[in-house]
Amino acid sequence: MKHVTALLIKFVMSTAILYLILGFRFAVPFTAVALTGLAVTLIGYLGDILLMPRIGNTLATLGDLVLSFIVIWSMVTLYHTDDLIFPAFQASALSAAGIAIGEWFFHKYLFRVFNDGARES
Repeated sequence: MKHVTALLIKFVMSTAILYLILGFRFAVPFTAVALTGLAVTLIGYLGDILLMPRIGNTLATLGDLVLSFIVIWSMVTLYHTDDLIFPAFQASALSAAGIAIGEWFFHKYLFRVFNDGARES
């Protein structure tokens, strides 16, 4: 149940951040935002579970920044193939930065939940 709750929190956080940036600022449809949020959530969660305990919060957050940028850029360019003036790099960079900020706090939550309340060092 811990994983389901953590996945749901990560999905809601990622999708909300993506919608604020991609939806409002760049007029990306909600369906595309939700699918991008799902991709970022599923791929990123594997890294959170497998790598974050070994490499720590800072490196995991930097990894999430890069991973999020690649996934978001891929999805955004997939949905905007006919729009040559769509600023895919800017949209992806802003979205990835927003998600990375959220991931910093999400990692602290994960550490606390999966280490029975122990404090991160």
